[in-house]
Amino acid sequence: MFALGYEKTGLGKRVALLMVSLLGKTTLGLGYAATYADLALAPFMPSNTARSAGTIYPVISNIPPLYKSEPGPTSGKMGGFLMYVTFVMQCVTSSMFLTALARGR
Repeated sequence: MFALGYEKTGLGKRVALLMVSLLGKTTLGLGYAATYADLALAPFMPSNTARSAGTIYPVISNIPPLYKSEPGPTSGKMGGFLMYVTFVMQCVTSSMFLTALARGR
């Protein structure tokens, strides 16, 4: 539900543009921005699936097209890196907080 709302209202793209303007000088800076965003949400959002797939992914998925990195041959430019960093940091932030480890059945 969060992801659909972000897509319909354009909030994901606006947050992505804000992240790019603040830390988008390098791809490493964008990786840090994604990590900080997930780290800020981890103590308050108990489900790591809801946090990563419903909140972080809609924002991160709007960044690679800004740099002409689309799925397919150009995904190696930056899209693959950002998706991998997002996946890895979600595992790390989930283990940092007890509430972030909760899973629904």
